[in-house]
Amino acid sequence: MVAVLAIAFVPPPPHEVHSPGSSPLGVTTYESDQTISWGKGGPSQSLADMNCQLVNGKSRCDAIAMSSHFPKLTQQPHVLYLIRPQCIWIENGHDMRSQSFSADFATATRALVIHCYAASASLLIPISSGGSGTRASPKQVLLAIPTSSMGAGDIKVSEEDRLERLFGDESTTFQIGTATIA
Repeated sequence: MVAVLAIAFVPPPPHEVHSPGSSPLGVTTYESDQTISWGKGGPSQSLADMNCQLVNGKSRCDAIAMSSHFPKLTQQPHVLYLIRPQCIWIENGHDMRSQSFSADFATATRALVIHCYAASASLLIPISSGGSGTRASPKQVLLAIPTSSMGAGDIKVSEEDRLERLFGDESTTFQIGTATIA
């Protein structure tokens, strides 16, 4: 009986996810906060292409504002910049926030995949909505992804959202865009 309850209500330990035949990539993140916000934008090797807003002034921030807020964020060679929402999805009325993420690159298919992953109990009790309401939007995150191992050419950029359980993992993959690596 205890084993059945554990399977139903205890999540498995989360672990990094990687695509078969791919190489893991070390990604640096820069999160938005109360003073600076990242807007939507596609992948680019130019930091100037990233959409950054000052929250208090509601104006686009420039390189000076970015560097004063994120001292380690500077234009670097062999880096792809990408703005993404923090990984979050909804399952059975529950907000399922990613416990972490990883990224990898498959040379054979020229595919960069960002894996958002979380572990969940096999059984979740639905939450009654109790009427209308709003959910907080996830914060935007700037990802700085090293490209030196990718070589020049076009790449596909995708996100995989994975929810792991003791039995019956769920996975959804969608394409974010494409990028040209110089």
